[in-house]
Amino acid sequence: MKKKKSKNNQLSGKMMSLFSALMLLFLWSCDSEIDSDKVEALKFIYLSREVTTPIAVMDSQDIFSIEISKDTIIRDRKIIEDYIDLVNALEKAHNDRIYNIRIVSFIKLKGREKGIELSFGWDDFIIYKGRLMENNQEMFNFLDQLLPEDVFYENSIRLLEKEINTHSQK
Repeated sequence: MKKKKSKNNQLSGKMMSLFSALMLLFLWSCDSEIDSDKVEALKFIYLSREVTTPIAVMDSQDIFSIEISKDTIIRDRKIIEDYIDLVNALEKAHNDRIYNIRIVSFIKLKGREKGIELSFGWDDFIIYKGRLMENNQEMFNFLDQLLPEDVFYENSIRLLEKEINTHSQK
């Protein structure tokens, strides 16, 4: 009987060591930075400012079910590097809030099927690796310049001003 208990204790000890190692690996992978050299492309899926939904979009997967969502794929190395620098600078928020997802970004890594996902809302929130992040105005300014004019409020104002100027000149 003592031999069985000893083998069980050894097995239990090995299982705990394996579990601990896996947890450390998981925690490390959650907080590790992204190497922009390993990024193949960026993909943004978004809803224009004009699109309204009856309820807040709380799950990024819902963006795909909205037929009028649009997408943009970016392979420009400079844009990828700048975006990854901003992603790596994100900090976890200390409070929760209700959010309405309007933009989903996928960071496609070379040689990997699944990408890294970020979600954004017009009310300046970011969700990264399932966690709400602190507002990062630099990130939103970057996206405002990167994505089409009908996505962000600031771009919508510029688009409206352009239309007004065009019509007033006629």
